Amino acid sequence: MRGFLGLVVFGAAYAQDPLCSPNGIPGAPSQITGVSVNFNDSIITCNRLGGFAPAPDEPGFTPDCTVDELRYTNIGTDFGFSTGPSDNVVVDLVITNLTNYIPNNALRNGRTSEQTGEFGQVNMADDQLTRFAYRFVETGTNTPVTFSTPFDFFFYDIDVGEQGRLAEVITIAGALRVTDIEDACRDQNQPSPCLSGTVIIQNIGGNSFTCIGTERGYGADNADTPQQILQPVADMSEFDKVAARKYVNVSFPAGLQGFEVDYSLTASADPGFSGRNFQYTIFGESREEETFFPCYFCPGPPEVSCETCGGFTGIPCDTAYRATCENTTAYACQPGDPSYPDCKDECAIGCEEECASWVCSPTPGQDFCVECGIDPTCLPGTECYDTTCTTGTTFETKASCEAAQTCIDYTCHEFECK
Repeated sequence: MRGFLGLVVFGAAYAQDPLCSPNGIPGAPSQITGVSVNFNDSIITCNRLGGFAPAPDEPGFTPDCTVDELRYTNIGTDFGFSTGPSDNVVVDLVITNLTNYIPNNALRNGRTSEQTGEFGQVNMADDQLTRFAYRFVETGTNTPVTFSTPFDFFFYDIDVGEQGRLAEVITIAGALRVTDIEDACRDQNQPSPCLSGTVIIQNIGGNSFTCIGTERGYGADNADTPQQILQPVADMSEFDKVAARKYVNVSFPAGLQGFEVDYSLTASADPGFSGRNFQYTIFGESREEETFFPCYFCPGPPEVSCETCGGFTGIPCDTAYRATCENTTAYACQPGDPSYPDCKDECAIGCEEECASWVCSPTPGQDFCVECGIDPTCLPGTECYDTTCTTGTTFETKASCEAAQTCIDYTCHEFECK
């Protein structure tokens, strides 16, 4: 559970509170939710994609890595859904090859600019097609992370070599859509004419797309940062515009643990002696949301325990009681937290008193009242609970039940009843 400064005790007023409608009591600490990811703060802790690794004296060498993968540690955090207090999950991105992989220069795997750049990078030999798995896992483990919100993956510098050789093709599965700079122009209401993309985007069925490079590329026309390409076209330099023509934005839905992508490269003029780099970044933005303290209401007979509304429950409050415990406890006292439901003994005192129902004892000869669902003779499954507590005469308190004197069993002896 996330902590917050300051404690304000709600107090012991047990009256139903109109502020409990419909989301609970306002004033709970705001909560960051969703996926916040990028490459800027990540560290490459394993650089052995396909078993190819830099030598100890070369850039990108990871001495503690023995697994055939490319791992970016701490690409971001999944703060989760706005459905309850929860621990944040720090995320690693792990890339592995699912089919045969041959690099031209494995030293270029990891990051651009000799492992100091802001783009991720996978190097491929010419005349190859390899399928890769991009997986999101809890940091330092292989435990999958299911992203709570959508995210975007960007592929850059999709182009071709001299005379159309070394053409790059990327095929992605599981995407919602794939867009380019022309779509960004429309989304950002850029003045026309804006900028035309040179990557051919084809929907090849369902949620799978192929992106085909068509523009002649040079090593000198690669951007240094994603911001150069993702800024408004009106603010771009001519150099930035060249790079922006050759990127695609792949949007993925929430609920994914990763995706698969095929990198394909056609032959060079001298097959087997050349290759190209596939560059990428990821973006996902978390958001800050207003949250509410839960309230408690009595479902009515025969239920004898209060239920939670508002807060993270998704159950709207109609008429309900505010918590009778301090803020820290109240914020957590709802389904999904380890303290629930025991915390209701402290937080739902007023509601629990209202929810109590008293009826006449089902035991013949007894002249006292019993509480529905609490007294051993009136537990769920008994006639007392299932019938009397549900459809019979009930009282809110034991005192009111006894004062009604409807539970006294009279016996007459010689004209005297007692």
